[in-house]
Amino acid sequence: MAWREKSKALWLKAGDNNTKFFHKMASQRRCINRILAMQIDGNLHEGQEVIKRGLVDHFKRNFRKRRGWKPAWADNTLPRLSADFVELLEAPIGEARSM
Repeated sequence: MAWREKSKALWLKAGDNNTKFFHKMASQRRCINRILAMQIDGNLHEGQEVIKRGLVDHFKRNFRKRRGWKPAWADNTLPRLSADFVELLEAPIGEARSM
């Protein structure tokens, strides 16, 4: 724990400077963040291009535009409610009226 605190203090002191320390830390971070293999849909993919293709295929398969039911009106307008029905919908809940 003490070493971690000392490391943070050193980073705050020298990390933002264009120093050998900064470049070493950046290189280390790049190595840590590298993805060498990834399991996609139960299959192991290795290599940057293979992983990229696997991810694109996964998202195309799972997030494509689905064809489903769509309302079809001849003039592309929604049907209108009658004035009496609108009044009934807007009436206070306690009042019981019939159409």
